[in-house]
Amino acid sequence: MTINIHVLFIGALLLTGMAMTGSVNMNAYAKMINGDSENNTLRGTSFDDRLNGKMGDDVFYGGSGSDIFNCGIGKDTVKDFKPSEGDKKSSDCEEVNYIGQISPVYDKSDSKGKTSPAHDSSKGKGSDNHDDDDKSDSSKGKGSDNHDDD
Repeated sequence: MTINIHVLFIGALLLTGMAMTGSVNMNAYAKMINGDSENNTLRGTSFDDRLNGKMGDDVFYGGSGSDIFNCGIGKDTVKDFKPSEGDKKSSDCEEVNYIGQISPVYDKSDSKGKTSPAHDSSKGKGSDNHDDDDKSDSSKGKGSDNHDDD
């Protein structure tokens, strides 16, 4: 069976259970990719896609383009969330692997050559004991000044 599709559309095209041969010429503005009640792996295209997980523990790969990930019931994982491409996700996505994000800032190495993530001690129990005028103010607390003025 040969199916030639020449379509210009906005919306979704759903083809299931067909083996396609021949040519497919399609100008699509968006693709909608739907999961079902099973555990699905949903893969987007190089276009802007809307991936809908529905039920099951689904894994999403959006591909390039500005993708929308609609997670659903179950533990869904977005493997390539790229805000720089305009990707968006629903709040029920349990695990999101960000691509192209800034890596953590590290403090200097300890005596064994290991590095540890930088921390902001001003959010803990101590305080920096300095006003904006850089003068000591003991009324601020009994913490230590952990700011590096380099």
